[in-house]
Amino acid sequence: MPYALIPDGFKLQKVTKMQQEAISAKRSHDDAVALLANPNTPLVVGGAALVGTTVYFSERIADKMLEVLEDAGEIITDAGKATIKSGSKNILQAAVLAPLAPLLLPILAPAILAEKATGVDVSEELKKVLGLE
Repeated sequence: MPYALIPDGFKLQKVTKMQQEAISAKRSHDDAVALLANPNTPLVVGGAALVGTTVYFSERIADKMLEVLEDAGEIITDAGKATIKSGSKNILQAAVLAPLAPLLLPILAPAILAEKATGVDVSEELKKVLGLE
């Protein structure tokens, strides 16, 4: 039989499989309540939605720009198309993320310090996490 911390007084006891499932369900419920009660949850969800929306619209804007250029008779190479797509994405992301700089500083500052201390380039990983690549 496994051991578990029983929430009533947090006593370590042997529990049956059904009791273990009940404890796990209660902990999952408590975790969900804590997540929803956290004042930062809307900020995280909003940030994720903002980045997702930015990526979505940057791709649509780039496609529309290419369509307009091709309709005007311009010949664009594949490399040029890739440049237009990445450029529109970067410009739109910079416009969206610039007002968020004060919020991003607590995230970026430890990464910058870690890079200085270890010599490991963490900027590429940060770009991936923030959707800047």
